[in-house]
Amino acid sequence: MTSRQSTQSINLTPEQSKFVDECIASGRFKSADEVFKEGLRLLEAEGLVYQSELEKVRSRLIQEGTEDLEAGRVVDGREVIARIKEGHQELERKTVES
Repeated sequence: MTSRQSTQSINLTPEQSKFVDECIASGRFKSADEVFKEGLRLLEAEGLVYQSELEKVRSRLIQEGTEDLEAGRVVDGREVIARIKEGHQELERKTVES
């Protein structure tokens, strides 16, 4: 399977263009193409880290919820909704009285 490259046109602000030029002038990159490829690689890596961290948080929350459930630390959903509605009605009464 051969890797095909595509050509795309992008618009840069003057500041972005200057930054690309500075990256090349520093000697770190030989071309704008290299600058953009590195930027995309970093963006992809950041996305992978984000997904990994998100999965850790999800797992932790599921574990905490399971532990709470097993320990009997639960509240009936209908009770929660009723409390929210009562709080909302109280706010409405205070607003009308003001």
